[in-house]
Amino acid sequence: MRQTRTAFCLAIALAAVLAPASLVAQQASPPPPIYRPPPVALALHKAHCGPEAIALPDRGIGIDRVAFTAEAGQPVRLILCLDDPAIAEAIPVNTVERALAFLAYRPFAPFWPAAEARWGDDLSILRDEVRRTPLSQALADYTYAPQMSSRAARAMATSRTAANAGDYQYARDVILADLARLDAARRKAPDRFDGDFEMSLMLSRVAFLDALRDGPSAGADSLRDLIARYPIAEEYLPNSLTNHAAFLAEAGRGEEALEVLTPLLKEWQRGDTDADFYQIPGSIREFSWIMACALHHTASPEAAAPFVRLVHSRRRQPVDPYVVWTRSNGEIRLRMTKCMGDEAGFAEAVRQDPPGILSSAWLELQDDSRAMVGTGVFDLETRRRLAAEVGGDYRPLPERYRPALRGWMGDAAEVSPRD
Repeated sequence: MRQTRTAFCLAIALAAVLAPASLVAQQASPPPPIYRPPPVALALHKAHCGPEAIALPDRGIGIDRVAFTAEAGQPVRLILCLDDPAIAEAIPVNTVERALAFLAYRPFAPFWPAAEARWGDDLSILRDEVRRTPLSQALADYTYAPQMSSRAARAMATSRTAANAGDYQYARDVILADLARLDAARRKAPDRFDGDFEMSLMLSRVAFLDALRDGPSAGADSLRDLIARYPIAEEYLPNSLTNHAAFLAEAGRGEEALEVLTPLLKEWQRGDTDADFYQIPGSIREFSWIMACALHHTASPEAAAPFVRLVHSRRRQPVDPYVVWTRSNGEIRLRMTKCMGDEAGFAEAVRQDPPGILSSAWLELQDDSRAMVGTGVFDLETRRRLAAEVGGDYRPLPERYRPALRGWMGDAAEVSPRD
């Protein structure tokens, strides 16, 4: 906020320097506008940014102190305090992954007892809160919902909520039921069918859930079978095939991944895009990390080098006019280096582009965590070395959090919200 006002004043000064002398003499620069903090920001600071708020070791993140609140009827929130002017912003901690990162981040230790009282000392209470997420909120949080039919969007949002609560079988069943519905509609009236986009997302969704639970090789086989069982229009097939190649690469099945991805890459390279507008296409980064990992797992691993360089050359967030949301390049680098088993590259990616404090990426360094970036995981010893090298601000979570770190996969307590 201070940077914004400073930048505004500098812009005015530069305008005065660059303007013709006659214009400067005739027209005095107007005073900068007075910043008026929103009342809610003032109220949050007054209510929460007292002596109980703590200073974080990293002063470069642009806030002075952090407070914590777990008020009844509200999600647990971190209050980001700025003391000049006296304003604050609330950040909800309302997902299992954020909660785990919060409970691992050492500077937040003064807040842990209150958080555990609210969430349960194994996050079981929070899990039930996640299960009760209103459908309207789940739809609002799902990027592609506005582009889908309402029924398909509801199915995807419901599946995401179930998976976020560790109810993987229910998350999978919801999507399979809607896939069958769409497939029946396609078979009944193929000329009028327009659900291929929805089906393409659902195919990858089911396979992703399988990969999380049973590993990337299982996800690859699942997606192969789903593509064969539920044919979709050719123009929507590349998304599913790209994910199939990614799972194969993460499973170390490099030659198979290349068989799937190489024709797609050649077809994409023949496409006509506006280089000035389409600055860093999301597609080329996805193709590149998968090609790098796939080639790494072949007899010619040195062939991966050009694709690795391409991923490392990209800035943090690409411009992609065809996709409303694209992964940051930091996440792409983490997935690629993990897929290649490149411990040093993973550590360097974390140092150069550190994930946010509450990012689930930090959970990759926990002994018992499921995959958080992609679908593969480092072995235990590698995790511990990386935790010592780049994860010093995060403690190893106690044993009681092991089920939550694994997403309750295989847990007998996995239930359907319909029960």
